[in-house]
Amino acid sequence: MAQVLIQADSTAKSAYPAEHSALQLAQTPTASDSLPAITPDAEPPQPIVHLARTYLGTPYCMGSTGPASFDCSGFVRHVYQGLGQELPRDSRSQALLGEKIRPEEAQPGDLIFFKGRRTTSNLIGHVGIVTSEAGKELTMIHASRRGVVEEAVLTIPYYRLRLVEIRRM
Repeated sequence: MAQVLIQADSTAKSAYPAEHSALQLAQTPTASDSLPAITPDAEPPQPIVHLARTYLGTPYCMGSTGPASFDCSGFVRHVYQGLGQELPRDSRSQALLGEKIRPEEAQPGDLIFFKGRRTTSNLIGHVGIVTSEAGKELTMIHASRRGVVEEAVLTIPYYRLRLVEIRRM
């Protein structure tokens, strides 16, 4: 099976050497294509971040799963589905998957979970996708009431006070 690399401009190219250049790829992988599972030892899942960024500016709509509009968990699920990985529909169920990691270990593609609007509740109420490299300022892309945006996590009091955990899928 051909390896396919998703580039920053969301185009696909073959990972085969030049002598296999006759192989033409007409489309990017879909959810039905078989892709390897993301493991903690794997390279950062950059294609997830690139795909997520193609939705920047998409409007927010509660209960929406895209692609015309999203809520937070619908956005995360849609992006992961686009690269062949199924996730549950809601953020609380998504938070039960993967391995919990420390914020300084966060890599692009990890999921970041927050309390909902009530800081007194410990229930997960929001999710985003980490976009920053380990050891750098923690940033995420997520569907907020302002639409799909990418922003720093720890410099915004609303998110800093509600951060619950980060998980690697």
